[in-house]
Amino acid sequence: MAKVLEQNSQYIQRTGAHILFKGMLEVLAGTSKNQSINILDALIAYLWNGDRSKNSVDIAVEQANAWYGQHMRHTLATPAAQPFSPNSTPTTPAAPDPHPRIAMLVRAGSSTAPPGTYSNLPGLQLLQAAGAPPTSLKWLKPLITSADFVPDARAGHATCSQTTKFWTFGGNLNGVFSNQLMVFDTDALGWKEKTVGGVVPSVRAGHSLNVWNNSLWLFGGADLKRDYFPELFTCNLDQLEWEQVMPTNTQNGTSQQQLPWPLARAGHTATLIQHNKSSSPQQQQPPPTNNTRFTDAFLYLFGGEDADRCLSDLWVLNLRSLEWKQIKPKGTELWPPARSQHTCIAYDNNLWVFGGDNHNDYLSDLWMFNTESEQWCKIENQEQAVLSPCSRAGHSAVGVGSCMVIFGGVNSDTFLADTHLFNFNTFQWTQVAARGTQPTERSGHTACVCGQNMWIFGGYDSAYFRQSVYCLDCRQLA
Repeated sequence: MAKVLEQNSQYIQRTGAHILFKGMLEVLAGTSKNQSINILDALIAYLWNGDRSKNSVDIAVEQANAWYGQHMRHTLATPAAQPFSPNSTPTTPAAPDPHPRIAMLVRAGSSTAPPGTYSNLPGLQLLQAAGAPPTSLKWLKPLITSADFVPDARAGHATCSQTTKFWTFGGNLNGVFSNQLMVFDTDALGWKEKTVGGVVPSVRAGHSLNVWNNSLWLFGGADLKRDYFPELFTCNLDQLEWEQVMPTNTQNGTSQQQLPWPLARAGHTATLIQHNKSSSPQQQQPPPTNNTRFTDAFLYLFGGEDADRCLSDLWVLNLRSLEWKQIKPKGTELWPPARSQHTCIAYDNNLWVFGGDNHNDYLSDLWMFNTESEQWCKIENQEQAVLSPCSRAGHSAVGVGSCMVIFGGVNSDTFLADTHLFNFNTFQWTQVAARGTQPTERSGHTACVCGQNMWIFGGYDSAYFRQSVYCLDCRQLA
């Protein structure tokens, strides 16, 4: 298979089909060598010559499906039911989809599609994507074991995960705002409240929270008086001491220089991306000579709202140098409209922004930002439009494996409790049927990933603020 790919690399690059072959490896690995070569040859010819190879593609797909039906269904039987334990690793592989899908939605080559748009490569509609996403996932409401501390219900708080724990700061309960720092252990299934020192952030909601280098990084938020904050705080998790990062630096020990700094805001997203690069995501830097691991980290801040309007600006913070840089549109470049209470997650060094509201409408658009080229593109697939989630804000999103998991939110006066998957390899949406003890409708909750599971906490609906913790078993996606 590798030889076939190498021999035809020019065709693969010229047609923009490299993503297609990456996604096919899992399915083709189970076929014989000759069958793999036949399927790849047919697809390469089809991509290169157009409809003249359509019959050969149909035949190749039928052969692969027939081989799968004859062999795979017997070698990977449906596993026996296993008791669910958070963060455990399944001992039996998940059953494969009985109808394998052996092709992918790919990015149309630059010769056929305008920059900034994603679409189906013409003629590939008859093929489907490798590895169908699960149609159902199981929810669990764990029994909390910490009798000494149970947090109040809240919404608008912020959460980030650290191995098997997740940290939570702040939030709002019926107009009572908090600056409480708590941690939940997903192994012990218990909460702890942390006593902290230093320059503690004031009470707030709608802020962001990340963890990097054993420290929490908090930005922005607002309080009951609608005071919006431009503040950046960091908290060392060994000493539990908060420190405020100031927007000025001192030169020659005397004068101060105002540094570039984002506006005050709440309802934004701050997304962490780590890689072995210098302060600019475009510039490579050789590794250090000592034995310590060299990793730069960047926090991408997008959107949100202040007292007057929703925002659409994009900033990046180098967490080593503590320098902000604003990324601005270039000419007529596509750019997401202003929004608040959206979600943004990182996958393969790209940012993926979904939904939100702009004070007039609830949104359901999906955008991707390439952190290397610093360009946005809007992900559009009209064939998938009926399967994509409805417009919403205040929902949650996490990345598990090659999928983004969307849960809940609010659309106008309707609070939601649905779960959707977006596959980054196929650009396909799937609504997931809920099993187990499903969370009620909610917005303003948080979600994070510990191990191979998604954990949500808090939120509110039209009547109640929530204090419950739920877990979604995502081992099928990992």
